[in-house]
Amino acid sequence: MAKKLGTGAGSKLSGAVAVQAPVDATAPVAVPAAEAARPAKKTERLGLVSRKPAERKPRSYRLRAADLERLSKIVEAVNELSTGRRITETDVLRGLLVMGEKAKSKQLVEAIRDAIM
Repeated sequence: MAKKLGTGAGSKLSGAVAVQAPVDATAPVAVPAAEAARPAKKTERLGLVSRKPAERKPRSYRLRAADLERLSKIVEAVNELSTGRRITETDVLRGLLVMGEKAKSKQLVEAIRDAIM
């Protein structure tokens, strides 16, 4: 492949042509000592954790004023004990769902009756 060098007026190279030699892919390439001393970077990925976010489906629930007041009191109480990030209403509801899974059905029915009446 040839390309013209020094095409500007008054250039000493005007009219000269530079020729690039073809690159031999099988020829050994010299690596600087600094690069040779560094360990090779590993790009292997471990497939232990899925990068796909958990599927979320938005839900709407209508709560009475008393229920909202209960929820805000719970959030305040939990945030007083929390040493990390601020706990939101959604976090509290998630925690209550986990507690509901562990509770006996009879206890849940009693709590629901108390909430309704």
